[in-house]
Amino acid sequence: MSYLFLASALLLALLARSAVRSARRHPPLWVTAMAGSELAGPFLMVVVLLFAGFRSAGWAGGAAGVAGQVLVGIAAAGFALALGRGFIASRSGVAAVEGFTGTRPDLAWSRVRAVVLPVSLRPGRVTADEAREYGTHQRHLVDRLGPDPASGPRPALIYVHGGGWWRGRRHTQARPMLHRLAGSGWQVFTPSHRLSPEATFPDHLIDIKRVIAWVRANAGELGVDPGFIAIAGGSAGGNLAALVALTADDVDLQPGFEDADVSVQACVPFYGVHDMLDDAGHPLWPYLETAVLKVSVAADPERWRRASPVRCATDRRPPFFVVHGAADTVARPEMSRRLVAALRAAGGPAVGHLEVPWANHGFDFFAGPRGRATAAGVAAVLDHVHAGYLQRASEAT
Repeated sequence: MSYLFLASALLLALLARSAVRSARRHPPLWVTAMAGSELAGPFLMVVVLLFAGFRSAGWAGGAAGVAGQVLVGIAAAGFALALGRGFIASRSGVAAVEGFTGTRPDLAWSRVRAVVLPVSLRPGRVTADEAREYGTHQRHLVDRLGPDPASGPRPALIYVHGGGWWRGRRHTQARPMLHRLAGSGWQVFTPSHRLSPEATFPDHLIDIKRVIAWVRANAGELGVDPGFIAIAGGSAGGNLAALVALTADDVDLQPGFEDADVSVQACVPFYGVHDMLDDAGHPLWPYLETAVLKVSVAADPERWRRASPVRCATDRRPPFFVVHGAADTVARPEMSRRLVAALRAAGGPAVGHLEVPWANHGFDFFAGPRGRATAAGVAAVLDHVHAGYLQRASEAT
């Protein structure tokens, strides 16, 4: 059994190493690195229990047992470091929110739960509607989560899932943020949309605009204030969220619903793919040309430009709060830095930027220190923008 102890300790040590290194040198391992880092608290507890259990059973002796003990120590140190980094990184949200709002926020979130229960549970006080149809395609479905719609008009957030434009589900991503907003009085909508290769860009973008039009048209039934709808999304969803906010006046992207108001009042893209082209002007990934846009850059450079938020910056847009992990190995953080720079150069409403230290792609899937702190920060930003909207509406009357 000492060899079983050794093998278990080795696996945990490798996972801890991946979490600490953030997989920067090994991009294909980003999921392992992200999970090891964001679940560092539970993994640290597993390491302690593993050592205690095997040692009490007398299975941690001999050469294999001694080697296992060394590896257990390495794993414990790695997960402790990853957990500590999570708490240190959470402080970055305070500075980013203060830079956006002008006041230092008190971001309340549970430190204990971030360690022992880094998953987000749906608040018990909210109601839910699932698989509402917003269009005619089989993927034109949207879920609602929030207060009872009869309780009055509320601000709304539409969150666009990621998945590289060819996969992804509306049920699983960004739960810490979505649950926090729903629990604090926001109506939260998570739609599905058409996926490639069946869909060809801008089909994906058109679908999200259709969701906005549907929410606004059914605002009374859904308990939504039609004057305030925010958009957010992660990865490919971050790309779509940013494009929605930057193209509200482009009726060519509203076939069949040209008269609908598809504007949004705030945009929060998470680790978005904000440029479909690399520095040399080639497709960022080959499948974008073959399966998503389905045309070469040379044949239709305008389509590639219109698919890249960095290249569509304008002052005719809502406030942006751009979030990215500093250790992202899928969509490099430089993408969000460039988007922020382009938006600020174009002028217009405020642009905030939160780059989360040691965070990898998809870090907000879990409710660890980074996930919970970022959710609190985004909620503070959205509440601030909404408060400004309410003040302007009050002054107008």
